[in-house]
Amino acid sequence: ARYRVIFRYATLSENSRRRLEVDGAVPNPATAEVAFARTGGFGSSPLDWKYLTLQDAAGKDVELSLSAGEHTLRLTNLGDGLAMDFIALVRTN
Repeated sequence: ARYRVIFRYATLSENSRRRLEVDGAVPNPATAEVAFARTGGFGSSPLDWKYLTLQDAAGKDVELSLSAGEHTLRLTNLGDGLAMDFIALVRTN
């Protein structure tokens, strides 16, 4: 099945970036470096929290293809602070 990736996060930092890997590999060039825009805080206020749908350089939603069963998602810090509430996988088909 195919899934869109949506992050719920908060950050006061200017340059928050993360690498997203699935099962030890970068599944799409857009997941090699995901930039998270400043939200105004690290989550102490409900207004600090924002959603980010993973998109490619052209602004198209990235879809991950995942087979049935368990998978490991890993975020690696590439720069600055970030509060991550959750990562949602939304089935597209």
